[in-house]
Amino acid sequence: MEATLQNIFRTGFECYRERHGMSKDQYQAAQAIMSCCQTELGYEEWVC
Repeated sequence: MEATLQNIFRTGFECYRERHGMSKDQYQAAQAIMSCCQTELGYEEWVC
């Protein structure tokens, strides 16, 4: 697995949230990071 911020969030988010809790804003930001560039949301890819 590639070591990206998104992958770190995906693998450790639930454990972190259960242990430390978070605000609604923090939760929404984490969800946005984990959902970014997914097929459901669409994304843009530029190639030179």
